[in-house]
Amino acid sequence: MCEFITAILPAEADLNSLTSIVKQHHLDFAPIQNDNVIAQLAPGETYYRTNRSMCDCGTGLGSLASLNRKQSHSDRALARKVRKFKASGWSQTKINRWLAQHDETKLNRVRSALDRSTSDAERWLNIISEILDSAKTPSFGLLIHWFTGQLESERIQIHRRCKIRIEDASPNVMLRMEYDVLYEFTK
Repeated sequence: MCEFITAILPAEADLNSLTSIVKQHHLDFAPIQNDNVIAQLAPGETYYRTNRSMCDCGTGLGSLASLNRKQSHSDRALARKVRKFKASGWSQTKINRWLAQHDETKLNRVRSALDRSTSDAERWLNIISEILDSAKTPSFGLLIHWFTGQLESERIQIHRRCKIRIEDASPNVMLRMEYDVLYEFTK
């Protein structure tokens, strides 16, 4: 179905103040009543969708992890294509020329995607910094998941909780986020 970035707030968070901050960034806190996820959170923590109007497919968060998964599939597909070319009688020179063009096109696509992803990661870092600087919450959690069903009924196994001080966060950290890991940002 779709990729969603969801948020986790501690019990002591001032939701009204934080909602006004995220709205300035065209986000929102829409509560998600997913009993499976809530059962894995600390007492009092609440679970929210950060984007009310659409999914978060194509986000920069976790894009390097996603790129690595796609790369192994792409390598197998490329090997099949080269075997087909050989079976069709292509010379090794022609195959090498095609591979060079393919690699150049792919490199340009990856550079462009990485630029977009880095920009999105920096945007999220700014949002999280602003949330934590507001002193309206001691922490802010993010969870990325590829949903195959409804947000309220999806069975998600949170693999681990990763605590990150906001001054230790960087676009690279954001680009390497993994699905189903709860990233808890603090001051």
